[in-house]
Amino acid sequence: MSKTHEQFKCELELKNPLVIIIGKYTKATDYVKVKCSRCNNIWEAKAYSLLQGRACPKCRVIRGIENNKGKTHKKTHDEFQKELKQINNGITLLS
Repeated sequence: MSKTHEQFKCELELKNPLVIIIGKYTKATDYVKVKCSRCNNIWEAKAYSLLQGRACPKCRVIRGIENNKGKTHKKTHDEFQKELKQINNGITLLS
C-alpha cells in the first residue's frame, strides 16, 4: 500500500524538517517539488531520497565550500610551481 500525500508530508516533516513539500506526492520513486526552508531554493527530488535525508543541493554546495575552506580549488601550473619552490627549492618540475 502506498502512502497518501498527507502521510508523506507528515513523515517528511519528522525526518527532514528543513524541506517543505510544495508539489504533489504520488509515489516514492516519482519526483516531487520541494523548497528549502533555509535558503528558499526550490527543486525536484525523488520522494524516497527526501525521506532518507537528502537535503537542499544549494545548501549542500555552500556547506561544502565552507567546510573545505577552498581546498578543492584547482591550482594552476604556476601556483603549483611556486608552492613547490617554497616547500623544497631543490625539486625540479619536469612537466
